[in-house]
Amino acid sequence: MSIIRIVFMVIVCNVFGQERRINSTMTVVEEFTIDSYSCPNAIVFYAEQDERLRNDFEEFFERIERKFNDSIVSVDTFFDTPVKGLKAIKTFEDLEYPKSNIKSRYVCVLGLSNDTKTANGIHKERNLVINTTSLYWVYDFYVILVDTKTDQIMLKRKFNIKGEDLLDRGHNKLVKIIGRELNII
Repeated sequence: MSIIRIVFMVIVCNVFGQERRINSTMTVVEEFTIDSYSCPNAIVFYAEQDERLRNDFEEFFERIERKFNDSIVSVDTFFDTPVKGLKAIKTFEDLEYPKSNIKSRYVCVLGLSNDTKTANGIHKERNLVINTTSLYWVYDFYVILVDTKTDQIMLKRKFNIKGEDLLDRGHNKLVKIIGRELNII
């Protein structure tokens, strides 16, 4: 019986402890998906960010709407600037959405944190070596898909991202990755 427990613990540690590299600029460092997950037929993408990121998120939401416009999933976006100020996002529990303002059953809550610009070629916290001739953004991006009827988290992902611009304005890679993770595309 104890051998089975040891094997089980080794498997669990390997499955949940590993990062998953998506490409040279993105890594999934935390992920969860319920067993019975299937992509819903309508999703509202929601973000609550401070005023300095408003334009970045507005452009990001426009790219989401354009990219997923032809899919079988109905996509809408909702951006909110908090009146009281924004608390720092450090974990998935820090992400919130206004339940009374969102009428869709499924909401995909997005959050950006630890955004820093680096030019020295090395970002020590994340063990990244970056081209020293360019400025790069390094940040964490959180994605949670919630069933608002039951308050059940269906899917969550935390990405470590490095890029030439914030929220991937130049290439739309982040939008494609989110679409793949949610099974929209």
